[in-house]
Amino acid sequence: MAQVLRDEYLSQRVQGHLSNIILNTLNALAFVGYKNLNLDREQYDCLKSDLNDAKNSDITVIARLFRNRYSFTDSRNMLRTKTILSLGRNIKDNHETFLKNNENQRSDNIKKLYNILRELDPLVQNLVYYRNFCSHNMKAINQSGWELAIIAGVIRTCEISLNDKSTYQLNSEIIESFKLFAQASSGLAVPPSTSSSVDNGIDVGSTEETSSNLKYSEIDLSPVSKKLDEIISSIDDLTNVEKKLDELILLQQQSQSSSAQKIHTNTNVRLEQNIEQIEDESSIEGDDAGDISYDDVNTITPEILRQRLQEISVEIKNKYKSAPRFGARTNLLQVANIGIILQREPTSVDEMIAYEEIGSRVDLESPLIMEQISDYGEIITDLLSNVLWGSAFAID
Repeated sequence: MAQVLRDEYLSQRVQGHLSNIILNTLNALAFVGYKNLNLDREQYDCLKSDLNDAKNSDITVIARLFRNRYSFTDSRNMLRTKTILSLGRNIKDNHETFLKNNENQRSDNIKKLYNILRELDPLVQNLVYYRNFCSHNMKAINQSGWELAIIAGVIRTCEISLNDKSTYQLNSEIIESFKLFAQASSGLAVPPSTSSSVDNGIDVGSTEETSSNLKYSEIDLSPVSKKLDEIISSIDDLTNVEKKLDELILLQQQSQSSSAQKIHTNTNVRLEQNIEQIEDESSIEGDDAGDISYDDVNTITPEILRQRLQEISVEIKNKYKSAPRFGARTNLLQVANIGIILQREPTSVDEMIAYEEIGSRVDLESPLIMEQISDYGEIITDLLSNVLWGSAFAID
């Protein structure tokens, strides 16, 4: 199992796809940054050049893009040179220009894109570590936690990254294959011990027996009493020593007071001189550390939409499987219809059933279909209206 997982993770199919969808997401940010005027033409070309150079590269190259620094105008109209994640945060804080120039866009879409970037950052760094480790260590690690970490990283990256439509199928196949790995890995877990006393090598029964047979009268306390008297007699000596130490400390504090004040003053001056430099040269990993807020937006990518629609489809099948004349034409969310939804990008169930392709595949006049629309229409519309389509950021 471990060796098969390692080979699949390192395959060109998986590594190439991960790199591609992460790049798509970064390209979406560059597009928004340019349209929102955070990036002027020169700055945009610089960022796009790096993104274009990273095409067809492995994930180790893609990961560096998250740590590179790029110049941009922040949300307060000040020039900054920071990471892509900081660019994203500033776009999220002020994207009025983008919305004015793109009437079909919503503020929530920008917040969703930024949330995706924040989650992708640590995911990508971990995926790079696993990729490099597996590449340089031929022996697979047979540990469930290790396996599940790789599996979860791949699945989550595929779930939240922005795919172009041509890779929807591949994206789904990779997710489903790694879900199978997860199921196999879960069966390898070692059950915990049934008794902590066995783990510690302690026989509880014999301990209780020994304790119950112990008699207080058998304990000789005279050595303890003698030692206690010695401790008490030394307290006076310790008190005198303490007084002398207090006197010495007081003298030392007085002698150092003036020099300490000078040091404190000089330190403050140096801090004031360097504070701007500290801000500009802060650690790359800390660029986004101050952002502890999270936008309450329902981030649904096309892949997450596919999964949710498939879940509803299964629920419909289970609910109506015994109903007369139930079949593909009376299942609102048959597999083909889900594919049409992903390609056409409707925003409501009404828009969805208005498509000719949908109408030709299901009997919209059927009582079963009408009942499904009544029971699931609101849920489906809520999902469709919250999808972050790649096409919103010029990703087709």
